Amino acid sequence: MSAPAFTPAPWRVCMGGTKFVTVDSAEGLVAKTPTSANAHLIAAAPELYEALSDCIAELEAYEAPSDPMDSHNVRLAKARAALAKAVTP
Repeated sequence: MSAPAFTPAPWRVCMGGTKFVTVDSAEGLVAKTPTSANAHLIAAAPELYEALSDCIAELEAYEAPSDPMDSHNVRLAKARAALAKAVTP
C-alpha cells in the first residue's frame, strides 16, 4: 500500500463557533463537523492510521493459518480494508 497523501499530523480540535467544531493542522483546516466527538475522531486519524499500519506489519510477520476464516486472517483482512478505505485511489 502506498503512503497516504493526507495532511501531516498532528491534527488538533478547535472550537469553530456554536454550530461546528473544526480540526486543523499546521497546514490549515482539515475538517469541519457539527459534533465534538466527530472532531476528536478525525483529529486522531493520522495516529490511528499509523498504529493500524504497524499492527498489520506485525500480523503479516506471523505465519497465518491457511483457513481464510481463521480469526487471524479475518482480523488482518478487516485492518487492511480499514486502511484502504482511508486512502483515495
